[in-house]
Amino acid sequence: PGRAVTPVDRGYLLGDALLILPVSPEDAVDAPLPPGVWTELTGACRTGRLRCMRGYKEMPVLVRENTLLPISMNGQSLTQTTGDDADRLTLHWFQPKGSAECVLTDGTCYHVQRTGEHITVSASTDKPFHLIIHRDGMETLVR
Repeated sequence: PGRAVTPVDRGYLLGDALLILPVSPEDAVDAPLPPGVWTELTGACRTGRLRCMRGYKEMPVLVRENTLLPISMNGQSLTQTTGDDADRLTLHWFQPKGSAECVLTDGTCYHVQRTGEHITVSASTDKPFHLIIHRDGMETLVR
């Protein structure tokens, strides 16, 4: 909430963590990526530039490294939450570094910390949730 949509070279940056790259009429994507490691929601890690062929319904969505992204169990990003939504929440941590945090629109806060290979999670709720780590094209269910 409250984060800007910023046009970038051949795409749109949502807040500072999500990058959307439109597909050309020729079904191609050819766009420079902002600095850092970006992970497509399909799992592929990218740096520098993204060049690929995609159908117009397959727009690439990329997530910046060290982003903690809350996604509901039905695959929808949580832009508005109710009490029931938190019961179906999965946190996705992309290319984790030291720590990351996310706050849902209802004020629920999640904080993850990585020390070596040890992961700790704290939450301002006692409702169940899952945590998936995305690292180098692999997904690991942590919680």
